[in-house]
Amino acid sequence: MQNRTLIVMLTVLILACGAWAQDEERVLLRYQWNAGEEIIWDVTTETSGTMFMRDLTKDPVEERTIPIWSRVLMPMTLRVESVDDEGNGTVVYELGTMQMDVQAEGQQSYIVFDPVAGTMTMDGEDTPLPPGMATGMLGPYRMVMSPRGEVLEMELPEGLGAMGLAGGADMTQWLRMSQQWSAALPEEPVGLDYVWGAAFDMPFGAPEAVDGDEEHEGDDDHDGQGEHDEEGEHEAGDDAPSPMAGSVLYRMSGTRLVADVECVTLEMLGVMDLETLPMPAMFGAMGGEGFEFSIGPMHVSMSGGFDFDAAAGRTMGGDMRAVMDMTERIKGTMQTPEGEQEMNMEITMRGMTVDSTIEVR
Repeated sequence: MQNRTLIVMLTVLILACGAWAQDEERVLLRYQWNAGEEIIWDVTTETSGTMFMRDLTKDPVEERTIPIWSRVLMPMTLRVESVDDEGNGTVVYELGTMQMDVQAEGQQSYIVFDPVAGTMTMDGEDTPLPPGMATGMLGPYRMVMSPRGEVLEMELPEGLGAMGLAGGADMTQWLRMSQQWSAALPEEPVGLDYVWGAAFDMPFGAPEAVDGDEEHEGDDDHDGQGEHDEEGEHEAGDDAPSPMAGSVLYRMSGTRLVADVECVTLEMLGVMDLETLPMPAMFGAMGGEGFEFSIGPMHVSMSGGFDFDAAAGRTMGGDMRAVMDMTERIKGTMQTPEGEQEMNMEITMRGMTVDSTIEVR
C-alpha cells in the first residue's frame, strides 16, 4: 500500500535524525500494575465532518450532504484484578455512563447511554439501543498486560467477539493485532528523541497462514542508545488476504509537569488502512434475510501523544487526532421504527476529524 510505503520512509527519516540525539539522562519506561488499584480516565471525544449519502433505491440516485458534529463524555475505569510474579497485570476496562451531544441536518440531540444498565435516553425519552452499540459496548474488556504494555491475553465483550467472527476474524487474530499494534515500551532506558514503533497486518479467515511475530536486533542505533526490537511485518499468502493494516511510531519528546507530577512526554504518529470488510453482526436483529453491511475502503491518519509518569508507571493523560476517509454500504431488508424497509445505501465520509483527550481523575 502507498500509505505503508510512506510510513516506512518516514520511519527511516526519523531514525536517521534521531541518531544525532545524545541524552545522558535516560529513563526506563515500565507500567507498574498494583493488584486492587483502580484508575478512572475521563475521556472526551469530539467528531466533526461531512457525510455523503447515496440512496441507490431511487432512480435517479438520491444524494444528500450532511454536516455532522458530536461531543462524547465518558469515564473509563481501569481495575487491576491481579499481578503475577513477572509483573503482568490482569486489567479490567469498564465503560461508564456516556453523554453525547449530536448535531446533524440542523437538529441537535442529547443522548445518555448507560452500558451497565443497558439503557439509553434521547432528549430525556427512553429509546432502544442501536444494535451496534449494544454489541460492542456492553460488558467489560479484560486484558493481561506486561510491564512493557504488551497485550498477552484479551477477553472482549461477548457481542464484540461475535462481531469479529462475523467479519471473518477469531480471537487469535484480534489478539495478534493488539500485540502488533500496541508498540510495547522499549527494552532499554531511553532518552530524548528516542523513536520506536510497530506495524500490523490483520488477515481474516485464515489465522494459521500468518507467521508469528519476529524479533530483530537492530543494527542501527536510533540515537546512540543501543540495539532495539522491531515488530516483524507479516505477509499472508493469497488464501489469507489482509484487509486491515497499520503502522505507529512513538518518540520521547521531553518532560513536563502534569498535576504536579513530572512526566515523560511521548508523541505518536500512525496510519491505518482497511479494505472492504463485511460486518453483518453490527446491525444484529435489525437486518432481515439477505442483509449486507460492509465497511471500507477506509484510511485513518493519527497523531498525538500522552504523558507517562515513569516513577509510578502509569499514563497520566493524553490526546489524539484522527482524520478518516471511509465508505459504508448497507443493502437488504432492515427493521426500522416505521417497519421493514428495503435499503441500498452508500455512505461516504471524507476528512472526518476525531479529537480525543484522556485525563486521569
